[in-house]
Amino acid sequence: MATFLDLYTQVLDELDRPNLVDQAKTAIQSAVGMYKSRPFWFTENFFTWYTVRGQEYYGEADNAEIATASEIKRINGLFFNFRVPLDKALWTYIDDISGVPTSYAMPERWAYAARQVRLYPIPDRGTSQAAADGYPLTTFYTPLLTTLSNDADSNAWTNEGYDLIRCRAKVILIRSIIRDPNMETEAQQTLAEEKEFLTALYNENASRKATGFSQPTVF
Repeated sequence: MATFLDLYTQVLDELDRPNLVDQAKTAIQSAVGMYKSRPFWFTENFFTWYTVRGQEYYGEADNAEIATASEIKRINGLFFNFRVPLDKALWTYIDDISGVPTSYAMPERWAYAARQVRLYPIPDRGTSQAAADGYPLTTFYTPLLTTLSNDADSNAWTNEGYDLIRCRAKVILIRSIIRDPNMETEAQQTLAEEKEFLTALYNENASRKATGFSQPTVF
């Protein structure tokens, strides 16, 4: 398992700039920021939370992942032993149709705004998040990984995404910190290398998710 130290050390070695430790760390963080919302298999995950009767909005107090999600892709509800996907809607649409805040039922739609999930209809089951007697909602999402800061820190960006982040961090350093015109050729070569790593990751994404069958279209 590679670490933050391994990553920024290699960046500095390749640029022959051992004195730019702090700048290299910042460049790596910026590189992660650029790619954090991209749909890579190694940043996708699931979590399950539960409805509470009469509670319309769910945020950090209910599940920290809701508030820190880079993207929520799908929410499935388990209703009386049947798994049903909830329809994603615009927050304004739910706001328009949710005219009776005391009317409760099984949720059918969800929206995301202000780091919260809003459900419609407002759930009619559940006493608390801890009780787990509400409707279970399994959420497929892209989380924001913990920011790399300590030398020993390690996550998907220092492992599966190592070379992608390494290349982007080098370009950031060359163009924003070093600013040596003689290094522009290296920057261009590194950009080409970064593109190759990105293509390889996207190809692996497709390979991991491919079914081998044609997907039927509903008309």
